Amino acid sequence: MFGNVNICFRITYYLSSLLFSYFMMLIFMYCSYLEVHVQRLTKDFSVYISIFKQPVFDIIFVLFCLSILSLIIFKKRLISIETKSSLTLSSIDPRKNKAQLSGEVNVGSREFLMGNLIPLISTFSIADSPYSSLCMFLVMQLTIYIFFKNSSDKLPNVSLSIVGFACYSGKNYNQDDSIYFGRIKEDRRDVKVVYLDGEKQRIGVVVE
Repeated sequence: MFGNVNICFRITYYLSSLLFSYFMMLIFMYCSYLEVHVQRLTKDFSVYISIFKQPVFDIIFVLFCLSILSLIIFKKRLISIETKSSLTLSSIDPRKNKAQLSGEVNVGSREFLMGNLIPLISTFSIADSPYSSLCMFLVMQLTIYIFFKNSSDKLPNVSLSIVGFACYSGKNYNQDDSIYFGRIKEDRRDVKVVYLDGEKQRIGVVVE
């Protein structure tokens, strides 16, 4: 999916795409912890935050924070490209900076989230084998990154919608299937774009 896009763009996009996975994992671990260690409601607040003494929970929480940071960086990168687009487009053949969006937005997001979490939660016990579960979780994510890095499949990113952006499917001026990042708007079809992967023109940012 990522083509010739620089490594910072790839990593921030991928980490931000895992935001909801980390969030749901934290919720699952917290509820499992309370079920085992808190038998009844208590006014002792320290009981409810004692999970932060668990190394595995802390690691997932740090990854969750990194995912939020990556989302912020990725959004700023898109806004920066939009801001500088007038200078970029002026030096490009007008035919090459046009694209047609298909109307499909964040396709495959549900399958990606479920495929990331369900096998882990249903197969491994975080309560009984926290470190084994964490290792499998991280190995699975690394495998997914390598797969999408060397594949033409699109990696969905639901968290982009939180900051007002979306991942669109479309075609470039050669009618090749391409991926575009842009602000969430209705009835977007013919748009102007800036491509991030050079002559391949498979990944771009919508600027108009």
